[in-house]
Amino acid sequence: MYLFDTLGALASALDLVENDLYDHHHRVAYISYRLGREAGLDNEQLSSLVYAALIHDVGVITKKEKEDLLEFNVGGTQQHAARGAALLSFVPELATLAQVVWHHHRYWHTNYSNEGSFDLSDILHLADRIEVVIDWQKDLFEQVPANRELIMKQSGVMFAPELVKHFMALSEDMGFWQALKSVNIMEWLSRVFRKEAEYLSEESIISVARFAAYAVDFRSQYTFAHSSGVSSLAEYIGRQLGWDEKRLFKIKIAGLLHDVGKLILPKEIIEKNGPLNARELSLVQAHPFYTGILVKQMGDMEEVHEYASYHHERLDGSGYPFHIEGDKFTKEAQVVALADIICALLEDRAYRPRKGHNYVVGILEEYGENRVFSEELTDYILKSLDALIEIHQQVEQDAMKDYMVWNKSFRQELK
Repeated sequence: MYLFDTLGALASALDLVENDLYDHHHRVAYISYRLGREAGLDNEQLSSLVYAALIHDVGVITKKEKEDLLEFNVGGTQQHAARGAALLSFVPELATLAQVVWHHHRYWHTNYSNEGSFDLSDILHLADRIEVVIDWQKDLFEQVPANRELIMKQSGVMFAPELVKHFMALSEDMGFWQALKSVNIMEWLSRVFRKEAEYLSEESIISVARFAAYAVDFRSQYTFAHSSGVSSLAEYIGRQLGWDEKRLFKIKIAGLLHDVGKLILPKEIIEKNGPLNARELSLVQAHPFYTGILVKQMGDMEEVHEYASYHHERLDGSGYPFHIEGDKFTKEAQVVALADIICALLEDRAYRPRKGHNYVVGILEEYGENRVFSEELTDYILKSLDALIEIHQQVEQDAMKDYMVWNKSFRQELK
């Protein structure tokens, strides 16, 4: 599992819902790379720039925020940028990207006066706005003159004059524009940035997976501990069943990543206090499908992708979205699914308060009796429920600390 592939998958998730921003992060990464090379960045700087570009909008949580980003002259320290930077600061492998993401909407003239000065955030800002002004429903090459003029007018205000010069030179290359239309941008970038030195250790995989979990769960006050809880409960159940460390590692990662497909959902749906309409329901029920796609993109995760994406499936085929049944619904996938159910019931939601011990017992007994899950598993989990509830409480307390630190830190950044 390479860091580039993982960030590329998250970039895909960030672009899935808003059609006008589809493939936005991949294109911005490519534009950033080309601008960075024109500006003479070394390989380490180029890596930091491209990685930041792939996840620069990870702090966006509402549909309105996404829509606002389509405006060319969005400026200042945007709340979503501060949120994203605060998330990145939790992960040692990604912490150096925090400042780049935080300032990626900063107007150049608010920070510099020397025309030759700029930093990685300025390159990302320019790349981001170049991509946004392109109308992908129209002929790309016909737009080039007008877009060049628009960028040029903001030289010394929104954008670093030196970087604008580099863009003007780059924009004469029709191959640059043609590449932006290609479906193979990420394949091309992967040849440059998928490095053996950045093949993640198990410890780093857990760290980056936790970042992905927080990116999903911190979008709502109701879910801040959810994926961490699912991961911890699934790992505990597997350990008590005598599974080996390799198997435990896979379900731990699956628990952290099981809801990564929810990055397609705006906060308005996650926190809706009432019934979902047909479109909202279809989006919610599609999230395990997107989880599967995204985890596959992370590489070397074949079994993990199944354990993660099957968390709403059932033995009798009544689950969603794949309606698998019988042996295809493996013990590992069932453990993740049961951990998901228990955690969800023990947590508050916008539409209901958290449930207690007896309610959870009733649900699990019903599942076992109706063969919705393996009766052996549900019986075992019922016997271990007190321990599982205690683990969940501890995970929730720990996640609350991180959530409060995150919430406080990005709000301080905005002052």
